[in-house]
Amino acid sequence: MVVVPAAVAVAAVVVNVVADRMAQRSAAVDSVDDRVRSTTLDNGVRVISDPDPSSVSTSLSVWVAAGSRDDPSHAVGAAHFLEHMMFKGTTARTSHDINVAIEATGGELNAFTSREHTAYLTRVPADDTELAARLLVELVAQPRFHPEDLEVERDVILEELAMVGDTPDDLAATLLAEAVFAGHPLGWETLGRTDTLEAMDMESLRLIHSANYGGTSVIVAAAGAVDHDLLCRVSSGLGDGGAELSRTVPTDALDMVTVEHRDNEQVQLNLGWRGVPSRHPDRFAVAILLQILGDGPSSRLYRKIRDERGLAYSVFSSQARFSDSGMVSISLGTGPDDLGACREIIATEIADLKANGPTDEELAVAIGSMSGAVVLSLEDSGQRMARLGMSALLDGLRPPSDSLRGYAAVGSDDVRRVALDVFGSPCATVAVGPISIQDVTG
Repeated sequence: MVVVPAAVAVAAVVVNVVADRMAQRSAAVDSVDDRVRSTTLDNGVRVISDPDPSSVSTSLSVWVAAGSRDDPSHAVGAAHFLEHMMFKGTTARTSHDINVAIEATGGELNAFTSREHTAYLTRVPADDTELAARLLVELVAQPRFHPEDLEVERDVILEELAMVGDTPDDLAATLLAEAVFAGHPLGWETLGRTDTLEAMDMESLRLIHSANYGGTSVIVAAAGAVDHDLLCRVSSGLGDGGAELSRTVPTDALDMVTVEHRDNEQVQLNLGWRGVPSRHPDRFAVAILLQILGDGPSSRLYRKIRDERGLAYSVFSSQARFSDSGMVSISLGTGPDDLGACREIIATEIADLKANGPTDEELAVAIGSMSGAVVLSLEDSGQRMARLGMSALLDGLRPPSDSLRGYAAVGSDDVRRVALDVFGSPCATVAVGPISIQDVTG
């Protein structure tokens, strides 16, 4: 009689179960693919919706294909500053009017600015969908641009920037982007810099709005109890235009070591490498690699650094993908005395993945986790809406079934290959805390 070790038996079960579930998950998302509607209006705006008659709420959004990397060099932070100004009222309503209208529905209204796009989001009960859609379009298309508002928001954003400087993990993330994309707009802090924020003027904001807030630069995305035809009629108010953005591809320049001394209890350590662009065929393999390495409680770094040795509360790996480049990062916070041990574990696990690739169990768990996350996201109208907007901007409106197939197709050799590619490239090291550069380089 052959006795199979428990660990081997568990691994075999995991592999078989995940393989069986992939077929079920693919079937589950096909119906979502079929119901998505897309219309390009006469003004160039693209309207995309995922109608769900059973939903009791609607998530609506306007996506603008311009972010912080598109800011003028003399006005870094302009895209984010403009986002703030959009909430200061329209030509027809005050900011209080808008806030009252949304809060009276029990809904919410928000926005964010990233490196390559800006998004305006709202979620309301189903019977308030038309009201929310008209408010959102009015907010984006008809900002009031009052000089007094400029001064108020300047102070608010300067405080927001100061908060980043006082938060070690946020500061380390900012410094890592600056290091990985040294001298390039992708490395700029989205909030801007103190000097550019203090010099920000209304004309810079008006120019960005007139160039990018209409026509082919805009995508309207919605999910839930949405009437696609109604949304198209309302979205015609966004106007035409749409500028062709002029973006420079990042060079290979990278700052190897950045240390910011702070008298904190912990050291925040961030490591960064160049990753893959948003449409690169290896994006699924890189995602699986990072899931195995440090993205979740079953990952190697979580197990070795937190579970087994208690060296950190939080440790994770992630990727950011842009139209022409990308970044892979590892982040953790630990005591100064444990920094060396953490770095050694990270180096050991990366070296093993480069040399041997993942185990069958690791690969199966990672594929199951990533594909399961796709399925789970389809039960939330906000996540479905965000997927439509992001996909249209980055991937050409790829359906969720494409993601399932992409993850399922990743093999051990693919993971090992991208580990060699990514982690074989130069690494930027950023540390914030009670250490010196000698502690990092020595």
